[in-house]
Amino acid sequence: MKLSIIIIIAIAIVLGIYELIHRFMIKRAIRIVQHQAQVQTDRVVYAASEALFGQNRFGNSKLVADIWGKGVMSFEYDIDLKQMPSESQEQMEEQTFQSTLNRCAKKEGVLGFGGAKEPFMITDWWVFENVLHIDVTYIMNEATAEYVHDLHKLDAGSK
Repeated sequence: MKLSIIIIIAIAIVLGIYELIHRFMIKRAIRIVQHQAQVQTDRVVYAASEALFGQNRFGNSKLVADIWGKGVMSFEYDIDLKQMPSESQEQMEEQTFQSTLNRCAKKEGVLGFGGAKEPFMITDWWVFENVLHIDVTYIMNEATAEYVHDLHKLDAGSK
């Protein structure tokens, strides 16, 4: 009787340790992939900013994927509109920026998930307190492609 209780406790401890190690390894792998995607996205966003304005106007990006899911590669960028000349502000349109992003991505050799022609999509664009916030999504995996697809369904349903 005592031996069977000891065996059950030992198995429970081993399974618990295995689960902790497994979770740690998965979280670490996800963080590595997110960081690589962020570096790649930063490089393309900064190149697009330089192509449009002659210099990079963006600060550091922030990951917004924790809100939407672990595999979603979406990053937020901010531009202080007070620091931009008015002619640059006039050039700053969502469609223009997205097409410039994808042109720069093509130059850099960045490919999207499943060979998508446009690996980057602007998924949010808003101004608050004279700061333009842009969410740029790097469609590099299935989770991100599904996220973008779901956003399109939401947009279609709200119209």
